[in-house]
Formats: sequence, C-alpha cells, structure tokens
Amino acid sequence: MKVAIERIDENNKGFLREMLYQAIYVPEEEQPLPVSVLDDPLLSKYIEDWGKEGDFGIIALIGDLKAGAIWLRYFTSEKKGWGFIAESIPELSMAMMPEYRNRGLGTEMMTRFLDLARERGISCISISVDKRNRAVHFYQRIGFVLVRENEEDFVMKILL
Repeated sequence: MKVAIERIDENNKGFLREMLYQAIYVPEEEQPLPVSVLDDPLLSKYIEDWGKEGDFGIIALIGDLKAGAIWLRYFTSEKKGWGFIAESIPELSMAMMPEYRNRGLGTEMMTRFLDLARERGISCISISVDKRNRAVHFYQRIGFVLVRENEEDFVMKILL
C-alpha cells in the first residue's frame, strides 16, 4: 500500500473533525456517540482554531483517499487535554478511517510523524489512551511509556 503524507492545513479542517470523531474510543459492545459530541469543549479543544502556533499534523493518503491523521496540539495548565503533562509537551491525537485499521498504516504514519516532530525540535510528546483500547499496545510498541494511570485512561509519553 503506497502511502503519501500531507500536512494538515486550513483545507483539511473537515477531515480533522472526522478524525477527532474516529479517535473517540467506544467499546465494541457500546453504541457510537452522536457526532454532536464533538461540539463539547472537552473534545473540540483538540481541533478548534486549527493553525495556532505549535499546531502540527499530517494526513495519510492512499491514492486520493484520506486514510488517517496524526496531530499535535499544545495545551495550558488552565486548558488541559486529557494527556496533559506540561505546557512544553504537546499532546498527540491519532485516528484512522475504519477501513484502513489493522493494516500497518498506523505504524508507518507514526514513524514518519515522529521523524517530522524531531525535525521540528520536539523532544517529548504525550497521549491519553483509554485503558480498554487495544491501541495501548500499539503506543507501547512505538516507544510510549506510562506517566500516570487515571481511573479510565493511561497518560503516556515518548521521548524523541
């Protein structure tokens, strides 16, 4: 599968919203959440006003089709993300369209993304992952390590 990468910009805001929705972990036995959940400030802060200083992300393309996205955003101690560690450490979000999951694309995307993050001078990235999500093992395999365990999620980080 040939994968092209493009940076997330103003033209990709609609897809970024779709990716935020896809990034929400819902156990298989539960019903998907309504799309309107993206309007909740707890979630919308991950993409609102995309293009602020420090925002950085990529989209994976298979031919002309957008298959997934990985993006970073810096948060403050007053406006924290779930994976917040410090204002100097951006939080990662990642999602794939369902038809592209479990095909190795996520590993390829993440490897390329981490290389780009290093080139930008980013030395540490955090993430929050629901404890029940199989993606915990993916992030561990990539090199993320546990920072803290909350009731429902793990906060992890990777040093670049």
